[in-house]
Amino acid sequence: MKRMHLFLIAVMTVAMLAGCGSKEGSQPDSTQSPPAGIQGEQLSQNEQLFLQIRENTPLPEIPVVDKEGGETVLRAQEGEILVINLWASWCGYCIKEIPYFNEVHERLAGEGVRIVAVNVLDSAGDPYTQAEVQAAFSEEERLGVAFPGYVDYKNEAAIQFAVRSVPMTIFVDGSNNIVLRYPGMFQSAQELEEWLGYVQKYAGQ
Repeated sequence: MKRMHLFLIAVMTVAMLAGCGSKEGSQPDSTQSPPAGIQGEQLSQNEQLFLQIRENTPLPEIPVVDKEGGETVLRAQEGEILVINLWASWCGYCIKEIPYFNEVHERLAGEGVRIVAVNVLDSAGDPYTQAEVQAAFSEEERLGVAFPGYVDYKNEAAIQFAVRSVPMTIFVDGSNNIVLRYPGMFQSAQELEEWLGYVQKYAGQ
């Protein structure tokens, strides 16, 4: 048990270090649930970690703006997993993981998984200026983001999700409950898909 406890601490420390801090510093998510697996199943260490940190909290209604200038609120559809990748143009870790999200998006599009990018913490003030919104979408296009993108132009996502560093990825089930907040950068498309698989496996439980 002691070895597992140390492992959990080490993994989450690495994940949080692989992130770009805002001017306000870093504040890790502390939401935890008791571990629970399927009886008789041997769980990997990552799956045990997932069961320690998963949650079941309502997704707040956060207004974001799309490339055409229209305001919308991100919601998951019934039977869908919504993956919200929070990123900023000045964050090297955010940029590094874009190809991983592109790969998973291309492989799982139309299979009950929807990935979106939400630009946060890219404004010098509150809210974003029109020029800052346009700059965020221009940077998204330059970086080759292949999935839908939005801008947190009122800084509501940053506030509601208590974002102190990016990237952060929010996994939402079809009932619009947050299942997992993953702080830091995914190291590969395979790692992203692994954690997505845990979300799918335990969503609604």
